[in-house]
Amino acid sequence: MMDNSKVYDKQHRYLGKGIKKPRFRTPTKNTVKNRILMALLYGTNTKISELAEAIGVSKRTAHSWVYERNPGEANRKKISEFFGLPEDVLFFEHCEEMQIKIPFETKLHQGFLGDKILNVILAGLMVVHNINHRDLAEYLGYSRPLFRTHIHEGRIPPIEIIDKVCKFFKLPPHIIYNPDLFLETRFTAKEFRPYYSKSKQ
Repeated sequence: MMDNSKVYDKQHRYLGKGIKKPRFRTPTKNTVKNRILMALLYGTNTKISELAEAIGVSKRTAHSWVYERNPGEANRKKISEFFGLPEDVLFFEHCEEMQIKIPFETKLHQGFLGDKILNVILAGLMVVHNINHRDLAEYLGYSRPLFRTHIHEGRIPPIEIIDKVCKFFKLPPHIIYNPDLFLETRFTAKEFRPYYSKSKQ
């Protein structure tokens, strides 16, 4: 009779007398749970490890807030205080539900870095979705430099443009074009640290 205690499986090692689970989960493509939090990390050039240290959790836990689940109430408050932004913006209930399709050829160009950034959420969304803001402006029917003043000077465009941009990103105006959410920051393309894989949303 065959000794089932020595049945070998490449993934689970030995099967029979119980199953030894693999040490690491099988890698899967990351999907973004919270695009707004991810955009803020990118837009302020903040590392997940820096956020984790400030909140007092492991890097893995902070990573899960971007990709897997929302944090508990206490940590939501800490994250809100860390960025100086309200919880209802950071954890907008519909921010992960919409999948964005990019119907044009584009790739993020980091040339917009190096200047002052005020609209960090809009800047971060360009990074999250790997979009060259000039290509998006052209796709929406405007001149290619359109978003430079939005990102760097915090300009609030006419309602027609706001509607098109918000419809594209599937987020409301009070998140993308809200002066109360502007955070002044500055870093160069060389200093930029896109430390986690971008998910094509």
